[in-house]
Amino acid sequence: MYDFDLEVVASTNQEGYAGDVLNYTLAISNVGNITDNYNIEISATWGTTAPLTFGPLLPGEDGELVVVVTIPLDAMSGDQDVATLTITSQGNPLISKAASLTSTAI
Repeated sequence: MYDFDLEVVASTNQEGYAGDVLNYTLAISNVGNITDNYNIEISATWGTTAPLTFGPLLPGEDGELVVVVTIPLDAMSGDQDVATLTITSQGNPLISKAASLTSTAI
């Protein structure tokens, strides 16, 4: 059986100045009984990077995924961007989870 849990390790909301780089850490746990890899899709306006794939994770194994958001140089105080990450099991593409990460310029 393929299954996994997804959790944002720290806050889903971070602030920074224009040009700052914010790091978000997500924990992926393989709670299934089959080794699995994961596809990662990002939807965001600001520059947001993460690996396109993650794994493999053995059954019961946890891993940390770092997502990097760069606040644009022309961002004004109060500007926000929500990056939505969708993580999908390669073993069973019907299993996916999402996380929303909010970045705010100060």
